[in-house]
Amino acid sequence: MSPYKYYPIKGIPVEHGKPMPLRLEIDDLWQAKTVENENQKSLFVRALQIMQDTEPGERLSYFQIAGIHGMPYHEWDEPGQPPKPHDLYCTHATALFPTWHRPYLLLFEQVLHEIMVKTVIPQFTPDVQDEMREAADTWRLPYWDAAALRGNPKALDVPLAMTEELVYIRGLVATPDHVPNPLWKFRMPKDGKKGDTMEDYGVTVIKYKKEAFYFEKCVATTKYPDALVFDPSAKQASKVEYDKQRWEMIRSCLRDPKSKIKSKEDEHKEDTLREVVYRLFTYDRLKDYRSFATSKYQEGQSIPDYISLEHVHNNLHNWIGGGGHMSHVPVSAFDPIFWLHHCNIDHYFAIWQALNDKSWFEPLTPNGNGPTTDLKPFHRDEDSSDFYNSDLCRNTTALGYAYPETKPGLTRDDTMAKVEELYASLQVLEQRTAPSTMGISLKYNNLDRLRDYVVNVSYERFALAGTPFTIHIFLGDVPATRPYNYLPGSTQVGNVYNFVAPPSSDTQQGCENCAKQEAEGIKVAGQVILTNTLLESIRDGTRYEYHSTEGDSFHYLRSMRRSEVIPFLKANLHWRVTKLDGTLIDRGSLRGLKVSVAVGRANFYPDDSSKPAKYYDYNVAYGVTESRKQYGGVAPPDGTLSTQ
Repeated sequence: MSPYKYYPIKGIPVEHGKPMPLRLEIDDLWQAKTVENENQKSLFVRALQIMQDTEPGERLSYFQIAGIHGMPYHEWDEPGQPPKPHDLYCTHATALFPTWHRPYLLLFEQVLHEIMVKTVIPQFTPDVQDEMREAADTWRLPYWDAAALRGNPKALDVPLAMTEELVYIRGLVATPDHVPNPLWKFRMPKDGKKGDTMEDYGVTVIKYKKEAFYFEKCVATTKYPDALVFDPSAKQASKVEYDKQRWEMIRSCLRDPKSKIKSKEDEHKEDTLREVVYRLFTYDRLKDYRSFATSKYQEGQSIPDYISLEHVHNNLHNWIGGGGHMSHVPVSAFDPIFWLHHCNIDHYFAIWQALNDKSWFEPLTPNGNGPTTDLKPFHRDEDSSDFYNSDLCRNTTALGYAYPETKPGLTRDDTMAKVEELYASLQVLEQRTAPSTMGISLKYNNLDRLRDYVVNVSYERFALAGTPFTIHIFLGDVPATRPYNYLPGSTQVGNVYNFVAPPSSDTQQGCENCAKQEAEGIKVAGQVILTNTLLESIRDGTRYEYHSTEGDSFHYLRSMRRSEVIPFLKANLHWRVTKLDGTLIDRGSLRGLKVSVAVGRANFYPDDSSKPAKYYDYNVAYGVTESRKQYGGVAPPDGTLSTQ
């Protein structure tokens, strides 16, 4: 018997002397403004469809590669048939989170390229095959930048690729082909050898402590499914195809209805998502790799550290999934949008690296996760167990790709200028160029002393034994109906999603890393920025009830002064915790829950727009939350009541 050959992940080769190929934003590829993009779109759509139709038991099938992220719980690319049982290859809530996903994406990209070359291009007429091969060799996996404005008027929105069930692509002959869009959903191949439900190939019920999710009966992925997915009666169904893709619900999450800041050119809803992404690259404290990479909470960490790349990633998983596949670690990678989403997380990671090229795994992270830790199951060589590690995938150009903001030849200042162009929120732009257009008196908001308000949240990741949950932040009355959403009229201003998997145990497979984290009682953190919404409340004259520190009664927030905002938040800031189906969780019983408000300063440098905004000098405003200590509100450490 010949020795087992591992699948070597090398990336798509770059011809010597040719420009480094770029991973493009999905709209740039999908709208195909050049002939090359039109060819690449056709190749991508056809190759992805072939990959999804590949027999689910094959090593390089869509099903098997997606399953690396979770279910089915067995080894991938290791000797032995059938594969041995294996817990999740999970690196969530660790410093390996960004680096582990990098060779994972590289694997997916490489397999698609091989399908293009070996299967798709030969289907075209001989006179265009060279042209198509050149397009394939310069194609790279696209990303969906959820924080980038798109459309007309410009707004946060889902990409066109998520809204089309059928798509026109360059035809194999002269006329365009109208084909199913493989990014719309993944459907199990109908001619599978065992059957066509996910259960037939090893996906099982996702069992949490007191509930279960019956994705094993699905034949296709879904977003914002009907209640059946939560219903035990689904277990008896022969097939369940949740064909709800409900991208309009994703749009409502991206656009915060509480904020309507106007720009000079157009008007759109401004969301804290852009502000959070902007701060990923501008918070001084996030120049440290560990602080940037992981949502894991460290006792005594600074206030800006509550934002992390993983925090942004977690919220987007749930905003996209809405309780469907993307909301659950074990099955999220089956949804095709997973790959565009994670490619964007790698995009943010690469931008951060370009801005902080000296920062890496120093000091050594807890649990021994370091730059040479194996990133299993991603092999570099076919003849040995030579796995990738973080050092080996630190540089994207060594893997055969870059991004528009990180392509060779750009300086750090060039990259920062692109960050300003892409993510500087309207709060930043307005304060730099024409703060009076926001209708807020400058005597309350001197540009050098603008107050910045944030909500910081921390909690035990396994407070519910691996059940996902969301912490919702409101300004104003809490809605009477659930699940809470971001539809017009909502008072929700942000949330923190606990993206978590069931830990492994003696009685069930799951996540071994999660089991260790549960035993350690690790905490994770997130942040919701309030400043945009507060500025809007002042400008629009939103009616609220609150009392000043002197006892005066007010109906409107009048300025960003701390003496006014703190009592305003004490009366109007609320939080709730829910499960995915909207079930309310007792805040007081959620282990480790801490909710606090911090106040800092923001400089916008109106005389030098090349400078990124600076956020600094934060301290905790105990007066907002100390009276709700029984619900997780943070009080002064010495137990005394605060005056502010």
